[in-house]
Amino acid sequence: MNNQVTMPQFLTVEEVAEFLRVSPRSVYDWVYKGMIPHRKAGRRTLFLLNEILEWTAPARDCRRRA
Repeated sequence: MNNQVTMPQFLTVEEVAEFLRVSPRSVYDWVYKGMIPHRKAGRRTLFLLNEILEWTAPARDCRRRA
């Protein structure tokens, strides 16, 4: 039986910027505007990879097609 615990993967502003192919300034702007999910650890801004992946996923169209 595998009892291995998966730890959350945290990313820095620079890593998120590289991942999203934008400037770190854009990421800081999104944080300031509350547009991107993030955490604060003292003065550091951190991001959970799973939340960033979910945040970038296309919105699902909930309308039914007739």
